[in-house]
Amino acid sequence: QAQKNCPAMHYYPPPVRTSRSRSRGREGGGAPPPGYGAPPPHHGYGGHPPPEVHPGYGHGAPPVGGYPPPPGYEHPPPSHHAPPPGGYPPHPSYGSSYGSAPPHGAPPPSHGHPPPAGYGAPPPHGYGAPPPPHSHGPPPHAGYGHPPPHGCGAPPPPGYGHPPPPGFGHPPPPGYGHPPHPGYGPPPPGYGPPPPGYGHPPHPGYGHPHPGYGPPPQGYGAPPAPGYGALPTRSRSRSPPPRRRGKGRGKGEKKAEAKKQPKQPPPEKKAPVLKEDGSTPTARELSDIKEWEAKEKRDANPESTREAKPLQLLMERSSNPGQWTACVDDVHLRSWMYMAHEKDVTQADFQELRSKVDWVELMGGSNITRKTGWFVKPGCQCPYHYGKQRVEAQPFPDWFWEMSKRWLKSLNLTGDDAESAMPDSVNLNLYEDGNHTVAWHSDDEPLFQGKFKDARIVSVSLGTSRKFQIGLRAPRRGGILKPEKGSVESFNLGHGHLCTMEGLFQKHYLHQIAKSTVKAPRINATFRYIAEHDYNCPMRWA
Repeated sequence: QAQKNCPAMHYYPPPVRTSRSRSRGREGGGAPPPGYGAPPPHHGYGGHPPPEVHPGYGHGAPPVGGYPPPPGYEHPPPSHHAPPPGGYPPHPSYGSSYGSAPPHGAPPPSHGHPPPAGYGAPPPHGYGAPPPPHSHGPPPHAGYGHPPPHGCGAPPPPGYGHPPPPGFGHPPPPGYGHPPHPGYGPPPPGYGPPPPGYGHPPHPGYGHPHPGYGPPPQGYGAPPAPGYGALPTRSRSRSPPPRRRGKGRGKGEKKAEAKKQPKQPPPEKKAPVLKEDGSTPTARELSDIKEWEAKEKRDANPESTREAKPLQLLMERSSNPGQWTACVDDVHLRSWMYMAHEKDVTQADFQELRSKVDWVELMGGSNITRKTGWFVKPGCQCPYHYGKQRVEAQPFPDWFWEMSKRWLKSLNLTGDDAESAMPDSVNLNLYEDGNHTVAWHSDDEPLFQGKFKDARIVSVSLGTSRKFQIGLRAPRRGGILKPEKGSVESFNLGHGHLCTMEGLFQKHYLHQIAKSTVKAPRINATFRYIAEHDYNCPMRWA
């Protein structure tokens, strides 16, 4: 069983058991050779048959201590009469084979008959000596007639005579008796039984290259280069020819797909707009119709009032509210615009701005429309976009921050909340002369969310006076943003003017700096509050 459980030990099946013979001592050992164990000839044992021997005599090696004597050894059989005193007389024929008279006390030739007188008496001196040379018959073996060796006649050891175990007498398996291979023994704690074949030596040639293969190429077996992977396998069969792209390609496929897919009903076309006389309106007339529809929709959907959604205007926070002039007071559209003059804005401030700001030129086609700069609070990195042009943010310079607080001092923006805090960004524009302009637009960039919620803007003008125009937003005409007809109003913004635009002014109104004939420069500083920082700005995730 141990051999079966240990794969490292060779297991041999038990030998085929031969048929049981009459003598148990021969079991498994085969039949003895001819004549093995046969009694000696009669003429070699004094001319008489030998006495009975122990059963199994001659069937293998004698037991330790020798065989026991046969029954009746040194004792007469029960049927014999006691010998007469002095022993039996010799038989008349005794000694015929020796050529002389038998010794005194020799047994009669016929075993089993009453012995003669004197039988059993001790033999005379010299009994057991080898016969004289002239006697007939083979000489007896050495020690013939001497007493048996020590232990002769002792009982056999326990188990003597039982059949040997199966396989007894067969040669041991190859390698039997040699020390086991290194590592042979029970596995360490925690390991389960080894897999089948574990511990056996590998088959011949294991680890050697196949016959006919040469040495591997240089670098074979080294780890692959980074990023190297399995390459796509190419089929040896020819690829199908490319599909035709000419006339009639895929007609059957298109028809099959058309049958599978249900036909969608065509979109309903709007009835063409006709004038009263039934004629088709021109493009300008169609733009007027769209504008009128937008006005009807705007008038029918008013914005929330200040009572419903409270909003404090900047002029209401001012130290002198009476100096502010209402330019737009549109409660219906929640839009307000006020103007005032601030004496703390000086000509020295204008010169300092013009010389210290790193101005960036903005292009309109091949012409320079104006120059700009973009300042933000420290920590913000939001860029400013003018169409496709991008202007990177610069932190507020200390000198400009102090200048800004002086300009907006009357608005009392000294708190930390959104209502009372200073603006966190400013857009600077330099108009060198009347040819530098900005077209109709609204400050509705995603940074300020002016289209969706209240947005506060404070504009400070420095330098020469320029015309500032405002108007209601109307649908685009040929892709161009223009105000609604009849809604345009113009204001002159001179040096030191403050202009506020609040509420939803950037949603419903447009403004511009129109082209003029002035030759002097003008600087406009537009202060605003960033409502939603750029995606890449750290303050967005702060």
